[in-house]
Amino acid sequence: MKNCLSLYLILVVVSSSCVVASSSHTNLQNFTGSYKNGREVINIDSKNHFYIYKENAIKQDVAVLECTDTIAKGMWKLMQNNLLQFSNDSSFGSVAYSVKQEKRNSEDTLYFQIEIPSLDTFFYEKFYFYVSNYFYGQIESKKSYFEIPKRNFNIKSFGLLLQDIDPNCYEERKCYQRIYFRIFQDFKILDNKNSFKINLKSFNQCYVEQMDMEGEFLYVKKGFLYWQGKTYKKI
Repeated sequence: MKNCLSLYLILVVVSSSCVVASSSHTNLQNFTGSYKNGREVINIDSKNHFYIYKENAIKQDVAVLECTDTIAKGMWKLMQNNLLQFSNDSSFGSVAYSVKQEKRNSEDTLYFQIEIPSLDTFFYEKFYFYVSNYFYGQIESKKSYFEIPKRNFNIKSFGLLLQDIDPNCYEERKCYQRIYFRIFQDFKILDNKNSFKINLKSFNQCYVEQMDMEGEFLYVKKGFLYWQGKTYKKI
């Protein structure tokens, strides 16, 4: 009798496990996939990754300045039935850069050149550049090349910050694009160097327009995804 009871309990547990596994698999199928609204596509995969991208625009006579690549990526988790929460990819916010230090004749001046991969119409007068130091504060420039007299800024290290003065943000709505880009905080200056050529290798239009999705909630039900007051249909 005891053996029969044990066998019965084992069968119940195994049966329950199968039901749970089957239910989880069904729920996963309910919301994974690609959802589209206009040219914007949100892809949610079964490995807890998401991607948001824009499909290529129809060719026009006038150039359209926008990113048609991935504009957001990261991880998702299921909060409750049909409700997902997004978080940014671990690489969000990091910028690849290199700094070339040289010595120039005028030793009483610091020279800074910020090199952005494509200084085209999109980037024209779009950023303010800030060089900072813990003791001397912050110097602002509206140009990518600027000079600072050492008497005002006699530093051994510096940080670099870029400010987007024309982000795609609207009044009384959450801004999904970053306004400030911290490139580095405490770059050490080599002895006798006073000229710095800073190359931002990955600072292109798609990087600038990358959306901040940290903590965003999306609702998925019956082949539709709802976000930002918009409806995306599963494709």
